[in-house]
Amino acid sequence: MARPLLVVALAFALTNSACGDPSAESTPDADEQFDIRPLGDTDTDGSATEDPGAIDVIADVEDVDEDEASADTGECRSLGCPCERDADCDADFCVRHPEGGMVCSERCGESCSIEGYECRTLRDGADLVRYCVPLGDPYCQPCAIDADCLATENLCMTLADGEFCATGCGDGAACPDAASCVTVVVGDVRVPVCVPDSNQCADCLDPDGDGRGTGPGCLGFDCDEGDTAVFEDAPEACDGVDNDCDEAIDEGFDGLGETCGVCDSGRLACHELALACVGDLGDGALNECGGCGDLGGAVGDACGVCGHGAFACGGPHSLTCEGDRANACGGCDELRNAPGGACDAGCGSDTWTCSLSGETTICLGEGTNSCGGCATLPAFVGDPCTGDCGDGTWACVDGAPDELQCDDGIDENACGGCASLGATPGDDCGACAAVWTCDDDGDVACIGDPTDSDGDTVCDADDACPGFDDRDDADADGIPDACDGPTPECETREGCPDDIVGDWGACGDFSSPCDETGTRERSVTRFACDDGACVFTSSTEPEACDRNTDGDACGAETTYTEWSGCGGFDGTCDETGIQRRTRTDFACADASCTGTDTGESQACARDTDGTTCDTTAHGDWSACAGYSSTCDETGTHSRDVTTYSCNAGSCDASPSSEEEACARDTDGTTCDTTTYGTWGACGGYSSTCDETGTRSRDVTTYSCNTGACAALPSSEDEACARDTDGTICDTTTYGDWSACGGYSSTCDETGTRSRDVTSYSCNTGSCDATPSSEGEGCVRDTDGDTCNVTSYGPWGTCGGFESTCDETGSHSRDRTDWNCASGSCSDTASSERDSCTRDTDGALCVDWAGCRITSCSRGVCPVGSSCSFPGRCCEPGICIDPDQFCP
Repeated sequence: MARPLLVVALAFALTNSACGDPSAESTPDADEQFDIRPLGDTDTDGSATEDPGAIDVIADVEDVDEDEASADTGECRSLGCPCERDADCDADFCVRHPEGGMVCSERCGESCSIEGYECRTLRDGADLVRYCVPLGDPYCQPCAIDADCLATENLCMTLADGEFCATGCGDGAACPDAASCVTVVVGDVRVPVCVPDSNQCADCLDPDGDGRGTGPGCLGFDCDEGDTAVFEDAPEACDGVDNDCDEAIDEGFDGLGETCGVCDSGRLACHELALACVGDLGDGALNECGGCGDLGGAVGDACGVCGHGAFACGGPHSLTCEGDRANACGGCDELRNAPGGACDAGCGSDTWTCSLSGETTICLGEGTNSCGGCATLPAFVGDPCTGDCGDGTWACVDGAPDELQCDDGIDENACGGCASLGATPGDDCGACAAVWTCDDDGDVACIGDPTDSDGDTVCDADDACPGFDDRDDADADGIPDACDGPTPECETREGCPDDIVGDWGACGDFSSPCDETGTRERSVTRFACDDGACVFTSSTEPEACDRNTDGDACGAETTYTEWSGCGGFDGTCDETGIQRRTRTDFACADASCTGTDTGESQACARDTDGTTCDTTAHGDWSACAGYSSTCDETGTHSRDVTTYSCNAGSCDASPSSEEEACARDTDGTTCDTTTYGTWGACGGYSSTCDETGTRSRDVTTYSCNTGACAALPSSEDEACARDTDGTICDTTTYGDWSACGGYSSTCDETGTRSRDVTSYSCNTGSCDATPSSEGEGCVRDTDGDTCNVTSYGPWGTCGGFESTCDETGSHSRDRTDWNCASGSCSDTASSERDSCTRDTDGALCVDWAGCRITSCSRGVCPVGSSCSFPGRCCEPGICIDPDQFCP
């Protein structure tokens, strides 16, 4: 039989075939083909008989390489054997299997030699032949010729997605779901076959691969198979394309169609995948600054209060005066300091700041308080307070800019108390040269009876005046010169001895071996001038200290994991490997006891002698020989076998050979020429549109049967046809009118509507419906409908503030609304106003009542205390007597 070369995509085994194992549960992949041979002779009913001389061999898939599979394919050539071309089969006929791949066929009369096959009439060009074909429904299976579709009534048809089998539907046979019975003319014969309604066998015909197309398996409709970004429900892009196949372009983009452009004469439209301003007047309408309005002046004109500025563009719609201000604070005089630069006001983060007049700079820093310090004071200087010695006001403490004291108007005594002291602090008293010293109650106490003031554990001359060196004793009286006589007098701290600061002790008090933070101490004796006499206090001061413990031992012992199993062998026969474990050492790291893992390994061994180390290799079977005739089925063949096993660490080969009986199945093989009788008359039309009938004739074929050539009489039928195309077969029907649509714009009031019309006529043997449509005009009323998105101008500058610290103002903007009127879209302009705010917290403001520069807080300038009457304020920070002049 002449036919084109067809390549098998999948090799498979068929149950109960002459070349397959009936108990096989799986089918090898295309890359795992192997030789499947009969296990004995086959009876005419398809059952296998035991052959004591046959060797039951079904090769393991892993034992057969690609070359062996290719060679073995040619050995099985009877019905059911895998094949790729007609020449691979004894019957010279290779057919497709409904489950995939191709198998050998055989000539037949009424039955086939094995189960799972049926004797059917096939088309061989203009001839009809009888061959055994596998059972199964070939509907929508790939094909190349009609014979691939396994029956005379089946055809290989070209559909939208390729060539596939259409199965016969004569005599009222039902078609699969989503398929219809259609008559196809083959030569002068009409053949009724089942064809998919979608004209495709694919679940989804999708040329561009986006998952949308034609067929029930598609995710949706695709109106452009050349663009993967266009399909039903795709995101709409601003690109002039109907991306979501809804017959609308660039819908859903905010601002589309709104006024735009530097001169507000354009419209927002889609351009190059983005919204762009189209139709603006452009440069022809621009002023000197690139805007569209009147600037109210000319660039370069003189301006400013300092008399040397000039107008420049402050934006596309306004002018600004540049070059007029002589200094950075907005004044005309030259500044002594640059605003923002660091200045020394005692806080370390202070900067030069413009004064309110703009003519100079003042040094202000974050946290500068009214006493010149950096800390936040608990009250304002001058606020009333209640002191220990009477009511007064808060005042700064000399030498302590971050502290306040209550000046209560009554002089304190030398110890800070309110009562008269019984002695003068610093005067001698008691033994060991003690002196009167202030106690915690604002009174004096005699300290030093006995008191070892210098800490040398001896009550000696030094105790009278700690801090003076014994060696400075010019008169050799055993008393330091500075301590001879009464306690040294002083007017300021500089008149007293220097403070005595001892050395720091060792760092200690650690909580653990890895702790890095501890403490250390030192002794301190401090001197002060109190009411003309030097007094001292002794104390011990601590401070934090640290150390670095990284790498120090922390007391934890090294740990080990269990040895792993022996592994790391180079191959199946390798007998020497390694085993591993983890060692964890502990040491201080980042002030904690931390473990560090390291790996350890050691050699290990195993015995592999006798272990299979490679796949048994089989040579090609020799050709099966010894057949006595065309129908003879029994012969023998042999092949080489090589096995592999480990020996002293090496993989050794052991060659041998094996022989087995071989057979072929000649049942059904043609052994003489087929004879045909004359065709009978055609008949059996069932309806007006039916075009298909049948006719029959006698056929005698000759084929091998259990080793002998036998004659097989039979008969065969074929379809015959008539042409009923164009005959009317049902009444024309009309659908409902659709909703009025097709408007050109949102405001358009004139549209169209349509309805479906279906007529019926015979077509290739069926009564086919022919759909069409008809249309008519319709109207609607759009007056008052919104036809464009309301547009808003920018909010104006927030203004209307009542003072420097005021935070609440107002601003306004333009608004344009669009509505339909008499079929057109019209705009209505208006304006709207809203409140606005600003944050003034921290801005400089003047509290004239408090005679100070302060900062806005919560929208107001905080009020402090005023100049004490009858004082008056010259400028913030300068409060003078009324008879003085402001500086």
